[in-house]
Amino acid sequence: MNPIIHKRAIQSSLAQLGAVSIRWIRQVAVWLQPYRSAILPWVILCMAFILRVAALGQHELNGDEGFSWAFLKLPYLEIVSSTFILHEPHPVGAYWLQRTVMLIMGRSEFAIRFASVWIGMLAVPLVYRLVRQLGLSKLTGCIALAMMALSPFAIQHSRMARMYGMSLGLTLASTCLMLEVLARPRWRSAIAYTLVTTAALYVHYYAGFVILAQAIYVALRMVATVITTAPKNSQPTVATLWQHYRHWLAAMVIVTALYTPWLWVARDILQTYRGAAFSPDLRLAMSWMMSAFWLGDEVEHADKLMQVTAILSGAITLGGLVFLAAKNRQTRVAALWLLLYLCIPPLVIFIGSRGRSIFAPRYLIAGLPPFIVLVSVCVTQGLQASTWRRWISIASGVCLATGLVAMLFGYYRDLEQSTQSWRALAAMAQRFDGNLPESQYRVALNVPDPSLEYYYDKPSQIVVIPYRYGDPIAAEQTVRELAQAGVRRVLLQVLDGGWAGHDIAKNALRKEFTQMEEQYTGRWIVQVYGRMTPDELLPVTGNTTFDQRFTVTHAKIIPDLKGNYIEVHLRWAGNPEQLKGGEKIYVHVRPLAINDQVFGQLDIPFTPDILQKPVNSYGLRLAERMPAGIYHVVVGIYDAQQPGLPRLRTTDNVDDIELARFTIE
Repeated sequence: MNPIIHKRAIQSSLAQLGAVSIRWIRQVAVWLQPYRSAILPWVILCMAFILRVAALGQHELNGDEGFSWAFLKLPYLEIVSSTFILHEPHPVGAYWLQRTVMLIMGRSEFAIRFASVWIGMLAVPLVYRLVRQLGLSKLTGCIALAMMALSPFAIQHSRMARMYGMSLGLTLASTCLMLEVLARPRWRSAIAYTLVTTAALYVHYYAGFVILAQAIYVALRMVATVITTAPKNSQPTVATLWQHYRHWLAAMVIVTALYTPWLWVARDILQTYRGAAFSPDLRLAMSWMMSAFWLGDEVEHADKLMQVTAILSGAITLGGLVFLAAKNRQTRVAALWLLLYLCIPPLVIFIGSRGRSIFAPRYLIAGLPPFIVLVSVCVTQGLQASTWRRWISIASGVCLATGLVAMLFGYYRDLEQSTQSWRALAAMAQRFDGNLPESQYRVALNVPDPSLEYYYDKPSQIVVIPYRYGDPIAAEQTVRELAQAGVRRVLLQVLDGGWAGHDIAKNALRKEFTQMEEQYTGRWIVQVYGRMTPDELLPVTGNTTFDQRFTVTHAKIIPDLKGNYIEVHLRWAGNPEQLKGGEKIYVHVRPLAINDQVFGQLDIPFTPDILQKPVNSYGLRLAERMPAGIYHVVVGIYDAQQPGLPRLRTTDNVDDIELARFTIE
């Protein structure tokens, strides 16, 4: 066939196929036209769920998730007792919910986080419900639905094994049920409101600030009811209020009765907790809040982006309030509630942060729904306005949407690139345990993070040095207790700054232990410390005197083939005044069959203090690949100041002394 004719035939076929496809797409669009309003929300909900569960179990526990695990591994009643013992600043509701899901689904990272996903996901359909309850349009509801589905703030905290995503879902559910009880008073709705509100309060203390906003809103409605009905109604005012609000009032009485006992028993925690966040000024607090609502709380680390986002978000939110206040009475009531819902919780938190460090973007997540609703109102009004206003609305929406999508991409990219640090540290801890009894080995963290307990199967071996923030005395006390308990080896996670800054942990360990090895796990430096008492050393037999001056009297060699290093412990005898200044001690690992090959060595300056110490301890790293066979560890002395580096010989005219043998299979 002519190539030109063949090419034209293919082009014609593709054109016909394209035309048929376009006709089919148009026909399907016509068929789906009556169902468009029903299908779109479901598509958005599916997208929201996928964004929240995608790769949920592929990254390690991080940040505060480790503290959640410290409680989740306990039985329900022990969670309560540990809350008081450890002065945990959160109630037990989130831990109980997470533990229940974990018992059903297992103890994987996915299962631990799924309770937060499940409850946090409720915020997506409920924000649409909130919009419709406030009497706003379906278009506004769909925009709010999409914004909540794509919100980096909501997604980040719904994917964490913490209580913040749960607080978002439960406080929004409480709000929707409150509006339902006020609009259509029924005892069924009041009971549901009671249960959900109580659950929200037991999940996070700050949920109480949303309930406070609800109480203020209902109080203002009650005042409005008195004002509007008093001239027309001859019934007593109290009776009128009871008729309209008895369901909500009864629910609040029950919620108070269910929650007050917990507040009473936890009063010491609430009174003494000083916080672990910040105490910003008003300008910074508002910038954090408005930028976090749009781009998530990670934006707090980018000052310029945070300020620009906060200004733009604040302007759009204010625009939404103005549109609602200017429209009609129903929207003005909606504007009042959204204003209270948005402002009361952060205002109370800000006031509380004047004396405590309790202000952080994650604590403000319950205020995300009113922000999203107000932005949706502003976008809806802009789309329905005149041409220039519409373009301004579209341009603002595009800017914010671009930032939102960029933050989502960045969030998932960071998850994909996150290192498996805790797994690596746990593997390192198992590698360097030396097959010692559990009582003789410890893994020391120099920051209190329980995440390692999830990945390391011997949590009883984990200690924190120091156990108090930045306290060298506490660190030394812990190390002394380890030495007195007979601990032979400590693996230290070195994390500079913060809790154990200025080498507090390392300095404390060096007073009782000797550093044997140091390696890098991908995120942290890991150091291995060993300890040997003089009584544990063994006498070295034979002629062990070099140059009739220095004698190896005792030694103990501990090969750790799993850790790929050897502990060398020596005791020397001799007169320090006989040192000439150039002597060095060497320790070699050689194959017994080929004595001139070295698979590990140490070179140590021979200083006077070596002759005075009862034990001199060293770590000798072995070669990565060693052939199978018998190896021996030898020690000798050479003079680094003499040409040719001559070795000091024993009276038996040998260069070095064999201390131990080991076999590699």
